[in-house]
Amino acid sequence: CRGSMSRFPLLLFAASLLAAGDALLLAPGRSVAARPAAPRALATAAEKEGEEEGEDRLGAGGRGGHAVRNMPELSEEEKAVQAAVMEHQRGAARLTMAEDARSLVAYSSGYAVLSTLSSQVDGYPNGALVGFAPDASGLPVFVFSAMSSHTKDLSKVGGQAALTVTAKGFEGAADGRVTLIGDVERVGKEQVEKEGLKELYRERHPNAFWVDFGDFTFYRLASLKAVNFVGGFARAAAPSPDEYLSAEVDPIQAFAAPVMGHMNDDHAESTVAMATQWRGLPSHPVTRGAMPRLRW
Repeated sequence: CRGSMSRFPLLLFAASLLAAGDALLLAPGRSVAARPAAPRALATAAEKEGEEEGEDRLGAGGRGGHAVRNMPELSEEEKAVQAAVMEHQRGAARLTMAEDARSLVAYSSGYAVLSTLSSQVDGYPNGALVGFAPDASGLPVFVFSAMSSHTKDLSKVGGQAALTVTAKGFEGAADGRVTLIGDVERVGKEQVEKEGLKELYRERHPNAFWVDFGDFTFYRLASLKAVNFVGGFARAAAPSPDEYLSAEVDPIQAFAAPVMGHMNDDHAESTVAMATQWRGLPSHPVTRGAMPRLRW
């Protein structure tokens, strides 16, 4: 360990594995990667049933999976490892889909794709990359220029819209994303001041000097109609608007990345030992992929 404080990430990581029962994933020829786990409450029975159906297979194309041709047959050793991982996952605590979705939005980059009904081409959608800041209920607040095409869409056609938010550092289909569908409405100046929306937006976007421009207006997703969440491969759900709005944001994810990086870079052997001794998995390369809140 480097310095007196360097033991903290190791202890925190150890506690998360021991007390929370992290879920692990293993693919043929790949390392074991930790999945989101250790929530305050377990996922709903419906979520778990769906996940088990998708995970209860060995290799690609098994029961509940996509048919994949010409995949190499797993060795008996790989089958044993995957069977052990799947058995562990069945009983592992994890965040609910709604909690995952709320946390993804809260810790995103603050930029997302807004889809509106086009005012230029009747019956077709328009898309724009926009900045946003989630309010206390997880709904996005925007500041739009009067010149922007999406602002014209909202004023001329209607407020029906969808915001697609990707996880911070999003690189592809294995990473999480959330789509919030609902009605976007203009916010009056009095309401902006009363709710402190300028401060809320600047907290997420400190250099957003345009919030004081006369031709920029605040908008918000005022009515949430549907939520579509994809947490990666074989992990998707549609939490109800009420489930999303009442879900808690995972506070641990605010500092999870440096802790996981430290563990993967400086304590790889210790991580393997934890997975082997505490979770009964065969010795195998392990990397830390997620660290949700702990169940103390």
